[in-house]
Amino acid sequence: MIPPLSLSTFVENSCKHRGSGKALITVRASVLGEGEKRFVDLTVQDNGDGFSEEVLREINAEDDKIYAESHVGLRNIRHRFRLIYGDKVVFAFYNTPRGPVSEIIIPYPDRERGEKRQ
Repeated sequence: MIPPLSLSTFVENSCKHRGSGKALITVRASVLGEGEKRFVDLTVQDNGDGFSEEVLREINAEDDKIYAESHVGLRNIRHRFRLIYGDKVVFAFYNTPRGPVSEIIIPYPDRERGEKRQ
């Protein structure tokens, strides 16, 4: 269960904060792990300059009070995923040589245990 339009916020941010030049944005969903220890990894990456160190500190902080005046879209997405997955959702924001990455990792639903998939 992925909240509707949640990844589009990351794509929009990639466009908004992108420098000059042609933008390349990659959206990926993959399954990590095996058996009962499986997770869904949702990733948005672009070829921009990356997050500043200050922004990385802010958006990787667990304290949502930081986002009261900025990073509102991220705050909303965190809240929506936490309503569904509680403390089992992981958010990670980091830079790579290819550009900045926004990543969400959630438990993979198990139909045999009665968990729903959307």
